[in-house]
Amino acid sequence: MDRTTFQAYFKARMADILNRDTIDTYRLRTNNALSALQELEHVLSNWRAGNVRRFETVQHFVDETKWLLNHDIHLSYSFYDKDLFQRALESFKKEGSSDVQSTSLRISSLLGECIAENKDAYLSKLFESISRQVLYPSELDDNHFPPRSESV
Repeated sequence: MDRTTFQAYFKARMADILNRDTIDTYRLRTNNALSALQELEHVLSNWRAGNVRRFETVQHFVDETKWLLNHDIHLSYSFYDKDLFQRALESFKKEGSSDVQSTSLRISSLLGECIAENKDAYLSKLFESISRQVLYPSELDDNHFPPRSESV
């Protein structure tokens, strides 16, 4: 794919995704790994407060966050090991409903550390990466942009 074609495609998709006037069935909510962590922290807080009643709702957010973390290359994990963090999320997903306060507080603590570690630098890293992709100086390999729809 040549650079001009890719840039036109990128602009068109961003306009579709971010435009308020796009019909709701086509517009989608966009989360990056950091915003997913923040959202999960908020859901856990609401779960502890009793505002989220079903643990399955929390499990759904854990799954979404884990998927985004697996595919993210910009978060910093100097506060904790990424694999241990992933395992802690999986363990919480399986056992979290048994002891609401202690299990969710442990995960909330890890989420808070990760968010604090990344809140100032994450978006600039993300936009630098997007800029490198959009402004790539030559032809682009069609396999350079995972995930493909067939693999999702």
